[in-house]
This record gives sequence, C-alpha cells and structure tokens, in this order.
Amino acid sequence: MYKGVIQKGLLLLLIILLGLLIYLIKLSYKENNDDKTQNTTSTVKTTSTQTTTTTTTTVIPETTTTAETTTSNPTIYSPYHVEPYDSYSIDNISSEEIQRIFTEKRAVVAGDSMAEGLTAYQILDESNVVWHRGRRIDNMDKDLEKIKELNPNYLFLTYGSNDLELWTGRITSFINAYTKTLDMLKSELPGVTIIINSILPASAKKTSNEPAFAYQEEFNNALKELANNLDIPFLENSPYLLNKEKPYSSDGVHPKSFYYSLWAKHMTSYLETL
Repeated sequence: MYKGVIQKGLLLLLIILLGLLIYLIKLSYKENNDDKTQNTTSTVKTTSTQTTTTTTTTVIPETTTTAETTTSNPTIYSPYHVEPYDSYSIDNISSEEIQRIFTEKRAVVAGDSMAEGLTAYQILDESNVVWHRGRRIDNMDKDLEKIKELNPNYLFLTYGSNDLELWTGRITSFINAYTKTLDMLKSELPGVTIIINSILPASAKKTSNEPAFAYQEEFNNALKELANNLDIPFLENSPYLLNKEKPYSSDGVHPKSFYYSLWAKHMTSYLETL
C-alpha cells in the first residue's frame, strides 16, 4: 500500500518538474526574442540618428554660407542712387594732367568737406580749392572772399551732403537757396563760368540710419533741372562709386581716396572741352 502511494507521489513530482522545465525553456526563449527585438530597435534608432545627423551636417554649411554672403553683401555699401555716366569721359585723362589743366584754366573747386578731399589726397593744391567743413549752399558766401582772391575763370560748386541734413526732404527750399546763391555768384563773379557737381549718394547703411540722406535722388534731380533751366553745366559724379564693394569711409558719406582722383579727372575732362 505504501509502495503504491510513494510511486504515485514520485510520478506527480516528475510531472511537476517536467512542467517547471518546460516553463523555464519558454521563459528563456521569450527573453531571447525580447533581446533581439531591443537590439533591432536600437539599431533602427541608431541608423535614424545617424541619418538625422548626416542631414544636419549638410544643412549647417549652407546656412553658414548664406549668413556669410549676407554679411559681406556689398549692397549695404553701395550708393543709394547712382545716375548714368554723362558725356565727359575720363578715359584719356592722366593724373598728371589734372593739376596742369586746372592751373592753365584757372579753375577752382568750392565746397564742403568733399572738396577738402581733393587737397587732403594731394589731387589739387590750395590754389585750386576753397573748402570748409559743414558748408552748405545757403552759407557758402562766407568763402566768397577766398574765391575772389584766387580769381577763377571756372568755379565748380560742390555742395549737398550738409544740405540734405539741413533741408530733410524740403526740396523746394533747397532749390530756392541754391538759386539765390547762383544769383549772388553771377553778380559777384561776373564772367566766371559756374559748374555744378552732383550731390553724391550716401551708403545704403547711412541712408537707413539717417533718413535725410534718402532724398539724395530727389535733390539731385531737382538740381539737374535747375542747372538745365539756367544753362549751367552739371557733372554727374556718382558713377565713380560703382563696382566698388566698399567705396565709403566709415561715416558712410565720404568716399575713400580712390574717388577723388576720378572726380578730378571728370572735372578736368569738362575743362578740356572748352
């Protein structure tokens, strides 16, 4: 009797052990599959990360290049408004001829700090230039005595930058002041031929910071119309700022040294037609 009970107990224990073994095998198989799944997911994630990183790496240089192009874009230094060349070509004018022809023709440039650049860069000497920083067309009569002392046959007027700041868009007031000065000069300097130099544009950066300089085009057009109506020669000097990446000094108004020689050649070219 006891023997039969023991045999049944052993059989039951064997069944339990066998079931436990099967359970452990299944559990091990499941864990292995989970590990494989995790590895596969990790691989996919890694691949995705690498792809994203690669794409990002490709985009960054393009963004940087765009930023660099914007920073070095010469348009922020280019003139606000430039007119076409006029008929007085400088192609056949040498630097040596400038002073000689100005002297022979007894030509004088009168103006503001733009005119100062002609002597500062030794393009012309003081016998051909009368300048004063801050001068405008409405108060240039303060330099009349100096001009008379030089006894010119030809007088180039170089005013405008300070006038833009004074009149701030009041074009009619500017033209009235210019007309009054021209009448005064004709009375005080009979027989002297007067030539008007164009108002140079300021840089776009200067124009955006100081809106008064945005009226350069309108002022120049009105000044050209005045010159044409009075049969006064008008020299358009703004083209000599073209094709220069940074033609202006730090103030955005005065050109760098290269300009003054070109401008002087332009005035000389006019004198050679006389």
